[in-house]
Amino acid sequence: MSTNLDIRADERNYRIHGDKNKALIRKSLEDCGAGRSIVVDNTGATIGGAGVLEQADAMGIPKRIVETDGSELVVVVRKDIAPDDPRRRALAIADNATTDLSEWDVERLQQDFGAEELAGMGVDIPVYDPVADGMTDQDEVPDAEETPESRRGAVYA
Repeated sequence: MSTNLDIRADERNYRIHGDKNKALIRKSLEDCGAGRSIVVDNTGATIGGAGVLEQADAMGIPKRIVETDGSELVVVVRKDIAPDDPRRRALAIADNATTDLSEWDVERLQQDFGAEELAGMGVDIPVYDPVADGMTDQDEVPDAEETPESRRGAVYA
């Protein structure tokens, strides 16, 4: 792998990063610096961390590339953060909250995976199936099953 890779967001990212998510990522980077690595494939496209990459690039934060084949865990040691540093707590919250604020791109997931395959990966996304939900096309008028009858004085519930 070359360290001269064009590091970029994957065009088929499965997460949607809304404005609130992006703002929290940016605030965390501004207040605490980079706290974790991102993962890219051997072409430089993100596998995980596209939201962080976007904000880091906008802020001009330099990148350090660490090559691995996945057989070892890459550990980021923040030598500037001690256990009692307030940035430590802020970084821990931001690291988890930013994921909570992003959303799955359900349409893209459904294009690439079946519901069973996603469930096998532990990903539970709502699958909208208008037929299974008893819904029809809004312009479609269903056929009447029988001729309606009414009688004078009858009460219908």
